[in-house]
Formats: sequence, C-alpha cells, structure tokens
Amino acid sequence: MLFSIKFALSFEPVINSAINKNLNMLKISAMWCGIYAILDCFFLLIVKYIKENILKETFVNLKNHLFTKILKFNTEAFNEFNTGTYISILDNDVKLLGDSYYNNILSLYNVIVSFIFSFITVFFLNYTITIILIMVAVSSIIIPKFFDIKLANLQEKYSENMKRYTSQIKDFFDGFQVIKSFNIQDKIIRSNAKLNKIREKSGCEARKTVYLAGWISMLFSSAMYVITYVIGGYFAIIGAISVGLVISLSQLIGGVVAPLEQVPAILAEINSTLKIRNKLEQIINKKVHEEKGQDLRDLPLEVLIKNISFNYKNSEVMALNNINMKFKEGKQYAIVGESGSGKSTIAKLLLNFYKYNNGEIKINDIEISKIDSSYLYKTIGYIHQNIFLFDETLKNNITLYNKYSDKEIMDVIEASGLSEFIKRLPKGLNTNVGENGSIFSGGERQRIGIARALICKAKFLILDEATSSLDNITANEINNSVLSLQDTSTIVITHQLSYNLLSKCDYIYVMKNGRIIEEGSLEELIDNKLYFYNLYNVNEKYII
Repeated sequence: MLFSIKFALSFEPVINSAINKNLNMLKISAMWCGIYAILDCFFLLIVKYIKENILKETFVNLKNHLFTKILKFNTEAFNEFNTGTYISILDNDVKLLGDSYYNNILSLYNVIVSFIFSFITVFFLNYTITIILIMVAVSSIIIPKFFDIKLANLQEKYSENMKRYTSQIKDFFDGFQVIKSFNIQDKIIRSNAKLNKIREKSGCEARKTVYLAGWISMLFSSAMYVITYVIGGYFAIIGAISVGLVISLSQLIGGVVAPLEQVPAILAEINSTLKIRNKLEQIINKKVHEEKGQDLRDLPLEVLIKNISFNYKNSEVMALNNINMKFKEGKQYAIVGESGSGKSTIAKLLLNFYKYNNGEIKINDIEISKIDSSYLYKTIGYIHQNIFLFDETLKNNITLYNKYSDKEIMDVIEASGLSEFIKRLPKGLNTNVGENGSIFSGGERQRIGIARALICKAKFLILDEATSSLDNITANEINNSVLSLQDTSTIVITHQLSYNLLSKCDYIYVMKNGRIIEEGSLEELIDNKLYFYNLYNVNEKYII
C-alpha cells in the first residue's frame, strides 16, 4: 500500500518538471516513478498469492470439516437430507461461500487498508477536497444497502436451485439403465433442460443485483473523480497547489474512491450469504452422539430385544410394535415375513441406526446406546441386498482401508467362497472393481460383502435380504457359506422361505405388520399350520 501511495505521489514531480521544461528533473522523476510502479506491482502480486493461499486453506479446511461432520452423523440424522443435498452443500454452497463471502472478506480488509492510507495522505495534501469527497462517499455506501435483503433471498434461491439440480443429475445418472431401457431419455433431457434454465436464471438475477449495487457506487465514484479535478484545478489556478499535485491527487483519490465504490458491493455480497452460512453452521454445530461406552470383546454374547416399538420420522405408522427377541452366540436365526413387515427395521435398530420409541435393546444386559459404536459395528456385521463397493481395488473393498495380515485376508476369502473367483482375475486382489463394483455379478458382490464383514471378526452376521435378487443356486451357495461359518452366529432376514435355508436355523421369528405373530423351529412352525405354514406353502417354488 505504501508503494501505491509513493507511486501516485511520484506523478507530481514528473508533471511539474514537464511543465517547467526541466529535462534533468524529468529523467530523475521518471526513474523514481518507474521504480515505485514496479515495486507496487510486485507487492500486489505477493498480496494476490497470499490471498489465494489463504482461500485455498480455508476451502480445504471448510470442506474437510463439513465432510467429517456429515460422516459422523448417525443414520437417522444423515437421512434428513438426500445425498444430492450433501453433494450440493460440499460443492455448490462452499463455492458460493468462497466467491461471495471469504473472497470478499479478504477484499474488504484490503480496501479498508487502502482507504485509510489514501485518505490520510489526501487529507494532509488538501483537506477541503477530502471533506467534500467524504460527503459524497457516505451516500455511495448508504444507498446500495437497500439491496441487502433482496440479494440474500436471491442467493438462497440460487443455492436451492443448485441443490435441486445436483440431486436431479445424481438421480438421472444413478438411473441411467432405467432411462435407456424404458426409452425415456427425451423426457429426461427436457426435464434437465428446464431445471438447468431455472438454476441459471436465479444465478443471473443474483449477479445482476450485485452489479446494480456496484453500478450505483460507480456513479458516485465518477462524481468523486470529477470533483477532484474541478476543485484541484481551481486550487491550481489560484496557486494554492501545483498542476502536478492535482494529477497526484487524482491518482491517490483512487485509493479513496475505489474502496468506497467496492465496499457497498462487497458488503452486499457478504450479507447475501447469511442464509447459506446459517445452513452450513447448522451442520457444523449439529450435536453428534459419540458414545464411548462398554467394550465387550472376548465375552460370549446375548442380544435381547424387549418391548420395542418404533416408527420412522414423519410417519405415524408403527414400523414395529412391542417386539421381543433373543439371539445367543453360537446359534443361527431367521426373521421371516412378507415385504414391509418390519424385518429390516429390526436390523437397523440392532445397529443403533435409529433411536426407538419404547423398550430396550441390550447386549449382555448393557443398553446398546451405551456400547462403543466401533465395537458394535465390529461385533455385528451387516450384509444387505445392495452391497456398495468403492471404485477401488478388491483388497481395499474387503479390508476397507484397514490393515490386516495376508493370512487374515486369505482366510476370509476362503470362508466367503471368493478363492476361485479371485484366481481368475488378472490382477487378483489388486483388481479395480469399477464404479460400485460394476464388473462383478450379484453373487460375487454378496461374497465380497461377506468377506468384508468376516474380516472384522463379527460374532453376529445379519443377512438382510442379501440373496433375494440372486438365482436359487447362487443364493443357496451363499447361505450355505454363511451358515457353515464357525464362531459366527447368523440372523437371516428374508421373505423367501427356502427349506435349505430355514432347516439350518435354530430359531425362526415370523413377522407381520410390525409384530411377531409366530416363533419357533422350522418343524414347530410347520406343525402349527398357522400363518407361517400358509406363507411357506405359497413359497414352495423356493424350496430346493
């Protein structure tokens, strides 16, 4: 900033020496003017580099902080928004915040410093011009303030439209095969074009409003330059100041005028991000329950579900009603019933994904919410129908980036029936699985899910409709692999009643409309000839 002022003041001797036709003085003055110009540009470059580094660190820290916070949500809290919303927050909202808030905060510091030094210099050179300029400057700051509320609403609207667009794009890409197979690409293209237009229109309206606020400030800035030349010219005519000083003042006035021109627009943009900042602060300040409770490793386990009732958020229908179950280590269990009977909800509550309304769930007489979550997820492995695979190596998808010995990895590969499959892969365990394991079949993906659960040394495995989309032969192979595992108890959740599966279970719970209506061994349930018996006969086609 000091070199900017020196550069502006260096014009006075250059102009005065030219008017006085003093060539030697002109050479010396021009040399110093050039030196100050180079130094000014050099320090402006340094300031710009520093600013960009600060912004980079700010963005990295903010995105990491948001991502970490989101990932620490429990399932219930995470499901308050869809994944498209989270992607939009981490990408669109952070970018908006960077452009309109953090970047402007740094710019505001810069222009304030520029204004202070320039104002003091101009004041000491000619206080009359300074006082008049301040009077005009106050108006240039006050008038654009009227745009604050409108701009904040426009920025929020733009953020919301970007969120909708991001969510829609994610849905379309996730449903690519459905779009192609049902030949609806033209409709999807029109839908995308419509929302894209709405998004860009809201962004355009916000940018126009920002420009209008800046344009009003620009009018006052132009007026300040005119005032400087007119009053400065008058003082030069009466001999109070030199013509060279008038030129220097016109340069210095940029340090006064530019901030006054920029500050209203900067403040308008900063204020426009208020609602976006509030949204991100809600995520950052959201309390995350991280219970550091009991660790029950190396103890025989007994899981007790007692009088549990539960309904999902924003739903008045009870998903579970007065459920009582018991699971002992070393035994095999099945929870059966038609789709929508509440079977999968049991699994989610066992993993503490949701908080239940009434009752209690205990492991070895300890409430599940008081058990260390890291231990809980290592104790109870969860394998559902849609196994998610990262676009990574097969090894990393089994170990999930944790360190295990080669023997531990090979043992779970053998136990899950993946050995022959891996031998056929060109790169073996180092084969990249593609986006969500696109190169593997359903059965192969399920076996990877089993290996993933086994390597954690889970004592209980929950198979939540894990084989419902597979053919009977593959389903039986996987069920046999799991149910024959030593030192692992299994809870199979299914609506497909296969004799091959159920005959290997020690105890079966039968559910309907969120209630347990029957329980016992396969033979007992068949002998009772009640609801299970009828359901079992309907599913005879699954018996092998």
